[in-house]
Amino acid sequence: MVGFVHPTVPSNARERFARSPHCIHTAYLAMLLVVLVHTCKPGGWVAGEIHRPGSFPIGDNVRSNSWRLRLWDRTFYIVPCLRATSDLELCRVLEVPGSEARCVPRVPLHGHSLHGSNRRSTSFVPVLRSEAAIWVRLVSLLPTAWTVAASGTALCFWMGATARGCSPFSFGNACVCRYVRPSRVCLPRVSDHLDAMTRPRFHPAGEWDQLGDEGKVFFRKHLVYEAEWSYVEFDNYKVVCASHGGPIALFRDVEKPMLLGAGTMPLSAVHIFSSSGEKRCIINISKMEGMAGLFWTTGLELLCVLDHGYVQRYNIAGDIITDGGFFLGSVAKEQKVVQVYGGKNALVARTSKNRFVMVKDVADPMAKVLPHTELLQDIACVQLLETTDGYATRVELMVAVGNSVVVIDEYGAEDQLLNLPNPIESMSVSPNGQLLAVLDTEGWIRVLSTDLTKHLSAFETGVTRGPRQMAWCGLDAVLLDCMDSLLLIGPYGDSIRYPYEDLVFLKQEIDGARLFSSSKVEFIGRVPTASQSIFQIGSVAPGALLYDAKRYFDEKSIKADENMREIGEENLPVAIKHCIEAGLSEWEPTEQQTLLQAAAYGLAYYKSKSLDPNILKDACQSLRVLNAIREADIGFLITYPQLVQLGMPRILTWLAKSRQHLLALRIAQMIGSGAQDVVLDWALSKIRSEISNGLSDDVLYEALFPKLKSCVGIPIAHIAQYAHTSGRPKLATRILEIESSPSQYVPLYLKLGEDIRALEKSIDSGDEDLIYLCLFHMLKNWQLKDFLKVIVDHPHARDLFIFHCRTNEPELLETTYLYMNKPEGIADACVEQALSRNSGQTLPRSPLPATPQLMERAAKAFTQNKSCLVESKTAEDAAKLLRQQTDLENALSGVALKGLSLSMTISQLLIVGHEKSALRLKSDFRLSERAFLTIKAASLAETKNWEQLLVLARNKRLPLPHDYLVNLAANSSNGGAPRQVLEGLIQCIPDPRQRAELFTQYNFKSEAEALLQQDKDNEFITRLFAKMGT
Repeated sequence: MVGFVHPTVPSNARERFARSPHCIHTAYLAMLLVVLVHTCKPGGWVAGEIHRPGSFPIGDNVRSNSWRLRLWDRTFYIVPCLRATSDLELCRVLEVPGSEARCVPRVPLHGHSLHGSNRRSTSFVPVLRSEAAIWVRLVSLLPTAWTVAASGTALCFWMGATARGCSPFSFGNACVCRYVRPSRVCLPRVSDHLDAMTRPRFHPAGEWDQLGDEGKVFFRKHLVYEAEWSYVEFDNYKVVCASHGGPIALFRDVEKPMLLGAGTMPLSAVHIFSSSGEKRCIINISKMEGMAGLFWTTGLELLCVLDHGYVQRYNIAGDIITDGGFFLGSVAKEQKVVQVYGGKNALVARTSKNRFVMVKDVADPMAKVLPHTELLQDIACVQLLETTDGYATRVELMVAVGNSVVVIDEYGAEDQLLNLPNPIESMSVSPNGQLLAVLDTEGWIRVLSTDLTKHLSAFETGVTRGPRQMAWCGLDAVLLDCMDSLLLIGPYGDSIRYPYEDLVFLKQEIDGARLFSSSKVEFIGRVPTASQSIFQIGSVAPGALLYDAKRYFDEKSIKADENMREIGEENLPVAIKHCIEAGLSEWEPTEQQTLLQAAAYGLAYYKSKSLDPNILKDACQSLRVLNAIREADIGFLITYPQLVQLGMPRILTWLAKSRQHLLALRIAQMIGSGAQDVVLDWALSKIRSEISNGLSDDVLYEALFPKLKSCVGIPIAHIAQYAHTSGRPKLATRILEIESSPSQYVPLYLKLGEDIRALEKSIDSGDEDLIYLCLFHMLKNWQLKDFLKVIVDHPHARDLFIFHCRTNEPELLETTYLYMNKPEGIADACVEQALSRNSGQTLPRSPLPATPQLMERAAKAFTQNKSCLVESKTAEDAAKLLRQQTDLENALSGVALKGLSLSMTISQLLIVGHEKSALRLKSDFRLSERAFLTIKAASLAETKNWEQLLVLARNKRLPLPHDYLVNLAANSSNGGAPRQVLEGLIQCIPDPRQRAELFTQYNFKSEAEALLQQDKDNEFITRLFAKMGT
């Protein structure tokens, strides 16, 4: 063998390259690696022969070759993508100073290739069971650019470094290196490397593809899942995908013939898959003939639209949502729905006669037929534009007809008169609703504003065979499915082409697009600015320096401090934010961890408080959530921008509806909110699940009790009500025992038929409203006898019911007292009603008897209780008085007596001059003379009949005290009696000392002095003179 050493390659080039990963001091550092692939023969290794520098024969049994070189865990894999006529084994044929080179032994190819001969690869995960690879373990050399070339049966590849600010370069046959004949070694087993190959670590920039020549815009296509639906032929199905990494629904395209086989999915069914390709459920639609389309809501509800206009709702688990269906109206039913278009919350159906029926919000479905226009002829495609101004949502249809677009809303239709050079074939609205991509029949893509007033750019794709799909990739790029490849078109006409052999389905997202094929699921999106500033070759941005500083710190290198000094205090917040943002955009957990550790390292140096103190904590929580829900068994392909737009509450809702309650609960506990909703959904799904249908109520309660008891704030009553509607009343009753809020469990006890328990619980709560609720419910649904029997045993409820009957239902009150054997209660009620009737407060709906009869009934009721004889006599007298008052009112027109007391009635008769009637009442009711004269004196004073009052005062047998008459006259209305009347009344007093005191009290000084001169009691005289002030 012959070896060559290039004179211009310095001996320490490799060492300097290792110390500075972002910059290379010399652009000529290169090393030619030559690999021989040949047949392994027993007994030793047979090396090939050099035909020219850098080129060696491969083997006679190889027919076509394509090689890839990928970095994985600081190991470069030389991957042959070839088809062989026989099993081929790779041998160790290469040694590089300072490195290792080995061959993975005994790995038969069997005609398989890792990436396909015509497919571009952006990532590599070795699959040792079907692929072969030569692996090179580099100790100190980390190349940044590789070039692989194949010529006939000879393979030549080399690696070259990238200088600061320069483009990658390579060396051809002019570059040579030293070749050493390999020695015989003991080869490692394949199993020794399996563990090391299960956690791939790529350099993030290895997946980037540059858009344009300026090197400022990069896109990344990442392999997320190896799909499990290889048996699904997408050509035969219509695919409807939920946004934000949601599930996928497939249903048969009846217009395409389908070959049935053993692995064929059922035809009359809707198949729901997760984003990872895992089948979730099957919705049998054998009775739902005429499927027109599907639509996913933002709440992950699947709407199945039938051709006769009925829309049925299903959840993500395939269960029908009762009372969730609705009709699109008579137009849809008569003309048949042929196509369905969906937005965020809006749904539009197209009929066979090109009429459109719109539902603005499927949560509150109200179908409205859009105005019809004759412009809708030969419709090429339709796009739904849904915009919200903060108060109302506007839905517009953009219908491509010929060379123009017709915009239709609920108010009318208008042709925008675009007059494009060629007819429109396909359209797509950007995720933010501001841009519209239009593809014409000649392969031109034009980007317009959605108001169709601005033409922003145009690009000729050269595709005229009718692309299958077009979607936005984020907000500034368009993806075009060109049958055998994907074309990514940037805003300035730059493009990237990705070769594909399989059918690919595109789903645009706010920050990229999901790519579904029969073998894998990928996500393509623009590389964030933060990631570019850190990982771009030659970058000296603050984020890149911080990233390297953390690596140097781990290596215990002094360069960590040098990098931190170079960043400076003013740029440190930017570096921290960039590391966090880059970590949030990465897919691999190892790289996420590295970036966040770099941010944490920078925070240790940051002294200011301008940064959010929770910025790193929130990022860690977000990544934990993202990594968890991206797992294949969960299957939500969500990025961080999508997570921010959705919010954690909706993520929890999605997980709960997907029956991933444990994960949802862990997330809710981590963020500190939402656990109640998760446990609620878990309990409801537990009750309605088919597995639980075979469990007894007691067993199911024991499963629910620990979770419900430990979750504070969960609506237990709602769960109990659901159990009741699901046909488990016993379970519902037991669940209600956990509820602590009476306002929640008392109404539900009534629904469950547990009226007595509801009444007892309401009494224990002390809430009178709840007690009345139970009483009225029982009064309405029970026999009166049974009802009264229950309330008699519950005094508090009984008293409240009696209070209600007193004011609203007197007949029911009497019935209640009769049942309770309380005649005095009936009497009290009659008296109360009689008094309320006299005062005019009787309810008009209570047909009460006349007041005297009420009092007579009260008197009769009082007589049944020996302890109420006084009350009975009083009631009799009241009834008698009421009857006489009625007679007197009839005899004396204009005199109102009814409802007055006996004394007031006599006083009123004396005032109007009917003393005889007053004397008759005195006699009938055995009123004493003293009481009668007291009433008469008050009446005379009120009417100012002073003469009669003087006559009464001169009566020597008057039973009233004389000073009472004097005070009564002095204190009468309108200033009291005249002085002469008062003097006359005082003179009628026989006791001179009492007269003297009254004269003194009412300021009759002379009369008082005259009386005092006759009195010899000096003390009395002194006291009176003191009162007069003399």
